[in-house]
Amino acid sequence: MDRRECRLSELVAALVRKDFSSSSAALVARELHVSDRTLRRHLAAEGSSFQEILSSQRFAMAAQLLTATGSSVQDIAMRLGYSDASNFGHAFRQWTGMSPRQYRQRGTQAYLQAG
Repeated sequence: MDRRECRLSELVAALVRKDFSSSSAALVARELHVSDRTLRRHLAAEGSSFQEILSSQRFAMAAQLLTATGSSVQDIAMRLGYSDASNFGHAFRQWTGMSPRQYRQRGTQAYLQAG
């Protein structure tokens, strides 16, 4: 049988997506029954880091929520584990070069033009 091995980074991504508000390397390591240091070492061996995984999963969820829901930016920020909308906005601008509202408007315009 052909068994696909799951990389640790994929497991970490799944755990982060499950609950962004309580995502920390220490909590994820505890859930995987390894030390924080072991988690970080194994992720580094895969060419990744906890922070990179958290950031990419936050961006993917933020993009989805901004384009597919009417949730406020504040609600999205809280759902993704940010302490406030300002911190979320700063991170989002680093990812995309635009604010969450600009991204939402651009997505809505593209959807209307395609329809």
